[in-house]
Order: sequence, then C-alpha cells, then structure tokens
Amino acid sequence: MVMDRNEKDRIGVVLHLEKDEYQSSIMRWGFELPTDYETSLEALVWCRYVAFVVNGVMKSVGEINRWSFDTGDTGIRSATIVLRSDDVDELADKLRKDLKTTKWLTHYQGELVAQVMDEVRVKQKPSDGLPILDLQEAASSVARRFNVKPEHVEINVRLTAYRTVGSA
Repeated sequence: MVMDRNEKDRIGVVLHLEKDEYQSSIMRWGFELPTDYETSLEALVWCRYVAFVVNGVMKSVGEINRWSFDTGDTGIRSATIVLRSDDVDELADKLRKDLKTTKWLTHYQGELVAQVMDEVRVKQKPSDGLPILDLQEAASSVARRFNVKPEHVEINVRLTAYRTVGSA
C-alpha cells in the first residue's frame, strides 16, 4: 500500500482519553489506538510519538518503541512507550487551537516534540516492572484455541511450592 501525502507527514498520534484511561496507559507504558484513527499500518509504524490529551488538556508526550497489530477480527493496534515527558506546555500551546480535534502529530511539530523528549525530566520505562496478567484476555485466548465461549473458561492461578531434585 502506498502512503498518501498526509500519512507521510505524520510523526505521531494525539490520543484523546478520559482520566482513568490516561492513568492506565501511563501505568502500563502503552496504549491501544482507537478504531476511528484511520491510517495504513505502514504509516502507523512510522509514528514514533504519542501525545496524551485528557479533557482537552495535553498531559504528556511519549516515545513509542514498538507497535503491535492484531490480525484477528478486533484489529487492535497497540503501542509500547519507552520514554515519557510531562513537560509539554510549549507543545500544548503550539497545538492549542487544534488540540481538541487533531489526531496526528506532524513534521511541523517535530522540533518541539524532539525538544520535549530531550528534556532532563524525561521518565524512562522501568525495566523490571511487575508482570501483568490479563485474565479476560487469557480466557478469550483459551476460548479461541478450543473453540468454546470465553464465559465457559475458568482460569485458576495458584502458588505452588516446589523443590528441586537433589537439594537437601
């Protein structure tokens, strides 16, 4: 697929979220792109930044290090963030008039985004985060594998003590 002129100009996505969705994205260091963001997968891979907007106010900017695409019926497009800056006043001021409607960061804002991400106060994703287990997703995965309904899947997680052979 050939990217159109608008897609070639994109360097990131402006994600409009509710407060709880924003908090969840920040905690997980990632997000799912809503389905109303129409673009080719090729163009999306070139998007390196995300600007988080909550109730019309820019909260932070993140650097994307990986995109993931679900090829199933859901077509989920998700990204993982490696760096985040909450010092976005200048960028937010530059985008002020279009902040509530814009969905994409372009090369026009690229210099400001790069400045925000070069700041000393940029936070880096912790390397040893706690493992996360999404039981609903696990149940859906098992259901797909065995061709049953997700509500018929029960998952139990137990801590089992074990000992290695040959130890005293």
